[in-house]
Amino acid sequence: MYILLIYTLVFSIITMGLFGRLLGTKGIFFFSNFMMFLCLIYALFMVYETAFASSFTVVKLGAWIHVGTLSLDWGFLFDSISSTMLVVVLFVSFFVHLFSVSYMNEDPHVIRFFFFFMFFFFFLFFFLFIFFFLFL
Repeated sequence: MYILLIYTLVFSIITMGLFGRLLGTKGIFFFSNFMMFLCLIYALFMVYETAFASSFTVVKLGAWIHVGTLSLDWGFLFDSISSTMLVVVLFVSFFVHLFSVSYMNEDPHVIRFFFFFMFFFFFLFFFLFIFFFLFL
């Protein structure tokens, strides 16, 4: 479930970046709002598992630095605080997406706007779930 959220974001960024012109304006509106809604549903399941079931999950993606006894791994920490913050951020982002449909309707660069907005949220996701705070 946790990695599925990352894959959903990556899929939406790649699709909007490569096939945005083929989808058109209406397709981008529908696709980006659907992907944000799907991420919000995944995040609600994540909050249920982390906050209400009182569990946390560490996903280690690989080694970053290994020097002597210092071992820093690249990964994500999913706990109740970060999951709850993700739901708040996703809730706001979803409604910004919905609002953007109306005020970006006539803009010629609407596809680029939604691509960058999803790209921004992707890196915000990394900021929320980083495994250790040396990156910050």
